[in-house]
Amino acid sequence: AHPQSDCSKGDADRSNRPHGRAVGAERLSGACSAEKCRCRNYCKDGAAGHDAIVTSVGVERARQWQTVEMSSESLPADAFATLRAIVEDRRTNMLVDRDREVSEDIVRDLCELAMWAPNHKRTWPWRFAAFSGDGRVRLGEACAEDLIAGGSDDEFKIQKVRSKYTRVPCVLVVGSAPDDHATFHDENRDAVSAGIQNALLGATSLGLASFWSTAPVINGAHTVELCGFESGTRLIGMIYLGWPTGDTLPGMRPDLEINIISS
Repeated sequence: AHPQSDCSKGDADRSNRPHGRAVGAERLSGACSAEKCRCRNYCKDGAAGHDAIVTSVGVERARQWQTVEMSSESLPADAFATLRAIVEDRRTNMLVDRDREVSEDIVRDLCELAMWAPNHKRTWPWRFAAFSGDGRVRLGEACAEDLIAGGSDDEFKIQKVRSKYTRVPCVLVVGSAPDDHATFHDENRDAVSAGIQNALLGATSLGLASFWSTAPVINGAHTVELCGFESGTRLIGMIYLGWPTGDTLPGMRPDLEINIISS
């Protein structure tokens, strides 16, 4: 998702933007045309606009944080138990009702949860594109073209990719924005992966089934372009979403091993 500026100088047509809107976007003013702007708001004001938007984001966030007491006393007594139950209940599941849609509001809520993952240097690397209806077919076609462009001649795999995304009512593609700094580039993926876990837990809490799938080509140019992401974006997850039609198997994990070093 991408902040949609209310700046009169900005492009009001969302279809011409590289991303959709994001949390708190309505409060922002100013804009930026920097090619790799980390504020992720595109307009015509260059560096000055970049400073304006980053400043407004920082000031607004500071105001919000001043009104919230972040302490253990502000959390319900059973908060950890509730979180633990959701974490342990999450399952990878694609047995869903194909005809029952997942609303845009729910998808937006899940993406907003993803954006609260830790993010070193505040690069805001999360990129989202949601596909439903015939859009899922277009997603499959783009992924198939990426396979072909990469030299694949596995016709069975290519045909499977063309149709696989119609198995659920909604597919959320999550990308990681590129960064010229090698460490930040790697850490962007970490932040996006952490964000995906947030979204999956949010889906579980709403009773949704979810499935985190790998993109056929992680840097597939056709898919990146279809999603409206900037060039160089890595496709970190193809998240299948739907309403479950049955129970999943019990989960399991190996016994915990932890090294405690106290001196």
